[in-house]
Amino acid sequence: MSREAVHDHIDRHIPEHIDRIREYVRQPSVSQTGEGIREGVELLAQYYRDLGCAEVEIVETDGHPGIFAYYDAGAPRTIVNYAMYDVQPADPAEWTHPPFEATIAPAGPHPKAVYGRGAWFTKGPYRAFLNALESIIAVEGTLPVNIYFIAEGEEEIASPHFAQIAERYRDRLRQADAALTLGGAQDASGRVSMFLGNKGFVYFDLVSAADGKGHGPVGAAVHDSLQGIVGTPAWRLAGALSTLVDGRSGEVLIEGFTEKVRSLSDADEALLVKLREQLSTGDFSRGFPNLGGEGRIDSFADGLSDIDALRRYTAAPTFNLNGVRGGYTGPGTVNFAVPTELIATIDCRLVPDMEPEEFLTKLRAHLDRHGYQDIEIRTHSEYTWAKTDPDDDVVRACLRAYQDMGADVLVWPSKGTSGAWWVLNRLLGLPTVKEGGLGHGGGFHAPDEYFVLESDGSVAGLAECEKSHVDILYSFGNYPNEY
Repeated sequence: MSREAVHDHIDRHIPEHIDRIREYVRQPSVSQTGEGIREGVELLAQYYRDLGCAEVEIVETDGHPGIFAYYDAGAPRTIVNYAMYDVQPADPAEWTHPPFEATIAPAGPHPKAVYGRGAWFTKGPYRAFLNALESIIAVEGTLPVNIYFIAEGEEEIASPHFAQIAERYRDRLRQADAALTLGGAQDASGRVSMFLGNKGFVYFDLVSAADGKGHGPVGAAVHDSLQGIVGTPAWRLAGALSTLVDGRSGEVLIEGFTEKVRSLSDADEALLVKLREQLSTGDFSRGFPNLGGEGRIDSFADGLSDIDALRRYTAAPTFNLNGVRGGYTGPGTVNFAVPTELIATIDCRLVPDMEPEEFLTKLRAHLDRHGYQDIEIRTHSEYTWAKTDPDDDVVRACLRAYQDMGADVLVWPSKGTSGAWWVLNRLLGLPTVKEGGLGHGGGFHAPDEYFVLESDGSVAGLAECEKSHVDILYSFGNYPNEY
């Protein structure tokens, strides 16, 4: 085995690899609207066939289809590899480069990048991963690990049916050694973030509406002069919200809300201490994921110290009011009226050992206890958390490869966001590493999304991205032996 030979193959075939990335980015596959979904799933399935997977099946669900595929390398170790082929909508009027043309152009200091919806999240980096696999096979004849591929087309709408795909192949998938997904995990400074978990998620509306019991007008809004005799859903909703969170301290007042919160382990505490040291070399707050730009945090809430901010981000639940809608909202809607319905949209991020159904039961009991039996809870999506031991082989194998690459790595006990990873980690029982590999991009869920192909040297270009995937796979396939 010669990883150097695989690296050389990658260097010689970068133009073709860029063409494959552009092909994938050009294919719309918007889960919110359904645009291009069928064509998108067919294209990804063909990529798995081209790779040499003996089994490739498009799996129908109650929503958009997914894919199951298997590459048998005859290797001693097996991974489950997750993919999403769907993307967010894109309004061409907001883009400098058309969102589905995969334009090649500079990106800031970087000489060459591919622009398009999904170029960064996640079609560009994922096609780079497939390029790396094809390069290994071209040189070595097979892969260093067996791979179960499992893909969905609904990640951007909270993965409501991903578990249906996994359940169908559950017995086989559980036989894998780990779930490992590689793409590009470098920030603008070149640091790699590796996340060993994520929070659970409950996304719901609280609805205050006329119920025929003096809580507002039935059927249609009425003139505000009648408010005193019909009641109003707006004040009912405001009252209900005031019982949920202390507006001054931010404390969640739902009875038993934090009773199941798991304390950080000694290993996780050690990771946070190291993170504090690594992040203290610059603007500390800019090191947090999903910040979306400079100047977004001028100071931490509640006067938190750096280490306590890290603890809260990784290991504390959240209760976020996204917004309230209904009634008069400005020009074009009727003012001086009592509306029939007001809606508050809320999301909660849940940590080990909090579970969505238990949270919703406590929320319902709380509202009832405080006299708000009429407030309806409409749940949009819910899923649980994921957590991987920092000492697991897949974690150590990734870190070994990063060390050999000379990469600066931030290891987070958990990410503050949520996702479909619970299916791999909790449903299948697999240690899970997400968002690994070198590579950088920008414009996440925004116009002019891009993936760097040639860099100014501060981050990896496409060749280095693909080589990092090769090295991580060989490191895990041979761990703890040399690779």
